[in-house]
Amino acid sequence: MARTSAFRRLSGDGSRRRYPGVDGWERITTVTCRIRLVLGVVAVGLTPIVPVSHRRVTWLALMAGLYLPYALVARVLGPRWQGRPLGFVIAGADISMVFLIQLLFPTVRVVGLFIYLTITLLYAAVGGLPAGLVATGFAVGLSALAEALEPSQFLDAFTIAMYGVVLVALTVILDAARREQRHARFFELSSDMLCVVGRDGFFREVNPAWEATLGWTRT
Repeated sequence: MARTSAFRRLSGDGSRRRYPGVDGWERITTVTCRIRLVLGVVAVGLTPIVPVSHRRVTWLALMAGLYLPYALVARVLGPRWQGRPLGFVIAGADISMVFLIQLLFPTVRVVGLFIYLTITLLYAAVGGLPAGLVATGFAVGLSALAEALEPSQFLDAFTIAMYGVVLVALTVILDAARREQRHARFFELSSDMLCVVGRDGFFREVNPAWEATLGWTRT
C-alpha cells in the first residue's frame, strides 16, 4: 500500500502531468527546433550559389516561404507542446522537406541522403529501433520515388537499396548501444547491491551500492 501511494504521488494520480527532462522526445524537440531555425537562415543565404541558376528563385521560395516559417512555428510550439506527438509531426515534416529538395533539385540528391541519415539516427537515438526503422523506410522509399519522378545521374536502384541496408545496420547498432548505456546507467545508479559473477564464482563487477552499504571498495 505504501509503495502504491508513493507511486501515485510521483505520477500525479494518473494525470497527464509531465516532468521536465524525463522524456527524450522533449529534449530532442527543443534542440532540433533551434538547429532547424539556424539551418533555414543559412539555406536562404546559400541562394546565390544554388547549382542550377534558374532554380534559385524556387530555392529561395522554398526556404524563405516554406521552411523558415515552418522552423519558426516549430520553435514557438516546441516549448508548449512537448512529447512524442510533436516529435512525430516534426519528423514527418523534416522528411517531407528533404523529399521536396531531392525532387526539385536533383543535383543535390546525394546531400539529401546524408540529411535522411542524420534524421534517422537522431530519431533512432530517441525513439529506439522502431522509430529508426520507420524513418529508414521513409528515407529509402522517398529517395526511390524522387528518382522515379525526376531521374538523375547521381543515384540508381542499387545505390538506394544499399543505402537502406546501411541505414538499417546503423539503426540496429545505435539501438544496441542505447540499450547498453541504459543498462550501465541503471547498474551504476541503483541503490540495490548489484553484481556480475563469473562461472568461477568470483565477482567480476559490483556497483557503487556495495561500497555505500558495506564500506568495501570495489578494488
